[in-house]
Amino acid sequence: PCGVELVAPPKLRDGLVAFEVRDDGLHFFADAWEAGAHAVRFRVRAEAAGRVFAPLPELEPMYGDPVPVAVTGPAAWHVEEAE
Repeated sequence: PCGVELVAPPKLRDGLVAFEVRDDGLHFFADAWEAGAHAVRFRVRAEAAGRVFAPLPELEPMYGDPVPVAVTGPAAWHVEEAE
C-alpha cells in the first residue's frame, strides 16, 4: 500500500489480534488497549524511488463512539535508488 510493500509484518502482541494488508493501507485489530502509549512496528520496502506521502495513522473503535487519541508517524518518505 502507498508505494511500499510489506516485508516484515507486525508481531501480534500487546493486544493486537490480527492485521489485514489492503491496497490502500494496513488495518490492525486489537481486542483492547489499556490507556497509555503503544507502538506498532512493521518493515516495508519502497516500490520506487521518489517522495512518498504517508498519512498519519488513524485509531478508532469498531463499536461505540470515537475516542480522541494522539498519533505520530512520518508525514513523507524520501526514497533514493540504491547504488
